[in-house]
Amino acid sequence: MNEIERAITEDELHAFVDGQLDSARRPALERHLEQDQSAAKRVAAYKMQRAALRAALADHLAEPIPPLLDPRRLMKLREARRRIAWQMAAAILFAFLAGSGAGWLVRGRLPDGSPAGIPALAQEALIIHAVYATDRGPPAESGAARQNAIYQWLSSELKHPLIMVNLTAIGYRFVGGRLAATDHGPAAMLLYEDAGGTRLTVFVRPMPDRKRDTRTVHVGAGDVDGYAWICDGLGYAVLATAPTKDLHDIAVMVRHQVDPT
Repeated sequence: MNEIERAITEDELHAFVDGQLDSARRPALERHLEQDQSAAKRVAAYKMQRAALRAALADHLAEPIPPLLDPRRLMKLREARRRIAWQMAAAILFAFLAGSGAGWLVRGRLPDGSPAGIPALAQEALIIHAVYATDRGPPAESGAARQNAIYQWLSSELKHPLIMVNLTAIGYRFVGGRLAATDHGPAAMLLYEDAGGTRLTVFVRPMPDRKRDTRTVHVGAGDVDGYAWICDGLGYAVLATAPTKDLHDIAVMVRHQVDPT
C-alpha cells in the first residue's frame, strides 16, 4: 500500500459513496478498495444503507416543503419575533417612565454631530436596563467564573472586541452578560452587583456611523441614572437605579478601562 492510499480518510469513503469525491482522488480510492477488503466491505454497506434510506423516504422527498418549514417564512417569523420583543421592551420602559412622571433625557450640549448618536444609545440602554437589571433571575449568560468566555462570545456577536470591565476594586462583582437586540443591531449588556444587591449595567453597542469620540454625558430616565459616551466606534452607557453612590466616578473608571488613552 503506497503513501497516497494510506492517506485516504473515512470522510473520503463517505464522499465516494455519495458521489461527492474529488475526481482527482477517485483513482487512488478505487485502488485502495481493491487492496483493502475491509474498506471495500464498509463502502458496500454504506451504499446499501444509502439505497435503503432513499427507498424508504422516496415518497417524502417528492413532497413539497411544508409551509411551516419554508425558509422564507421562518426568516420572516424570526424577524417578527425580534420586533415584538423590542416593542415589548419599549412598552415596559414607557410604563416605567409614565409611572415615574419623567421622560428620558440627555443633559448638556453634545459635541460635533453626536446628538443623533448618544440619544439613541441612551434610550436603548435605558430600555435594556429597565427590562433586565431588576430581574433577579440569572442573565442569559451568567457566572463570574465564565467572564472571559462571556466577553469573547459577546465580542464575536458584536463583531467588535470588547475590553473587560473589572469593578471589583469598588465592590462590584460581575454577574453575567446578555446579548440584546436593538433597532440599530446587536448590543451587549454586562451586569454587575455589589454586596448590598445594588446593580448596575454596562451597555455596549457598535456605532458604525459615529467614529468620532464624544465626551461623557449625563443621561437618565425616572429613577435610573447614568452616563454615556462614544469611543473607538463603540457606544457605552453605565446605568444604575438611583441613588447609587459615586456613579459618575464608576463611569469614569469604566471609560478609563475601555479607553485608557
